[in-house]
Amino acid sequence: MTQSSESFVSIVTPVYNGEKYITECIESVLNQTYHNWEYIIVDNCSTDNTHQLSSYYSNKDKRIKLIQPPEHLQIFDNWNYTLRQISSNAKYFKIIHADDWMFPECVSKMVDLLKRNPNVGMVGSYILNGNYVGLDGLPYGTEVYPGVDIARLLFRDELNLFGSPSVYMFPCHVIREGADFYNRDIFVSDADAHLEILKKHDFGFLHQVLSCTRLHEDRQTEKIVKVYGNMLLEFRLGMLLRHGRHFLDHNEFDYLVSERFNEYYKFLARNVIKMRNFDFWKYQHSKMALLGYKISIAKIIKKLPSIILQIIFNLQDSLMKAKKTVPWH
Repeated sequence: MTQSSESFVSIVTPVYNGEKYITECIESVLNQTYHNWEYIIVDNCSTDNTHQLSSYYSNKDKRIKLIQPPEHLQIFDNWNYTLRQISSNAKYFKIIHADDWMFPECVSKMVDLLKRNPNVGMVGSYILNGNYVGLDGLPYGTEVYPGVDIARLLFRDELNLFGSPSVYMFPCHVIREGADFYNRDIFVSDADAHLEILKKHDFGFLHQVLSCTRLHEDRQTEKIVKVYGNMLLEFRLGMLLRHGRHFLDHNEFDYLVSERFNEYYKFLARNVIKMRNFDFWKYQHSKMALLGYKISIAKIIKKLPSIILQIIFNLQDSLMKAKKTVPWH
């Protein structure tokens, strides 16, 4: 396929202080077998060498555009700012974060699926998470699924196909249908955006490893997840409360909400025992308020005895295992 016959694709990278990885990310774009693209790098006022490294490539290849916002933006504001830089004549867009990279056929394969299936609102694939393949579980041989079926698999069967934003490609009309693509008040704003898409569109999936995401402690999101338990509060519970009624029947929704709240209050009880600081509890209260709920102190207290017993049993079990491994003298 010649470049003139290829649909125009916008590839975007929002980045802040990504000098460790940005070169490999850019090279993976340049190595694509697909050629009719623009590549927009939005440097969010980095304080390291990200701008200089990106500038080197933008000076070499006119398809690469390096943009900097007038001031440093919060993470999701920067993501939305980046998407607003996409050319009006782009038909599809592909996000690739600075610490991730794509295999050479990634863009070509995804464009092909989208062109053949105009009702697909997002297309994903297997991804290499460090050394392991992720986002598996869909039956091989099918590449298009009703969006409602994918959401039901997420909520009912806990088959999570929402990996790093670097996994997906989208038709540009999904970001031109409303306001900001990413909700700045939601930690898992990418999953929130994906569920909105699945309400109206099909889901495409390629049974190939087409991208790679690094697992490292420098990732901004990793640091937050470890402290505040966001994947439980905002993903498992929050996404269910925000979107579950659209995809589930009444009984399914009520049952899952009860299960997730039970799980969440056990989590809070464990963190009482860990004596978490004021910032932790402020965060929990603020995020629950956004979902329309207040944290119940009584429910936390009710969970404490079982959590304490569980800790005691786990400690006893650990001591018994340790005792068995001590050599006799």
